[in-house]
Amino acid sequence: MDSYNTTTFNFPNAIVRVHRPELTDQERSKRMKAIHKASADLLKEVEKRKTERN
Repeated sequence: MDSYNTTTFNFPNAIVRVHRPELTDQERSKRMKAIHKASADLLKEVEKRKTERN
């Protein structure tokens, strides 16, 4: 079972609860690699469309 850190923000018209998972160093590294790959893929696609347009 995953465990989470919960932070609560109280605003005049809302209560917001933010749940952040407690990750192992290995899991954090795995997720960051996935984020970096996704951002690189996005930038490549943007550049590809720019060159196709021109």
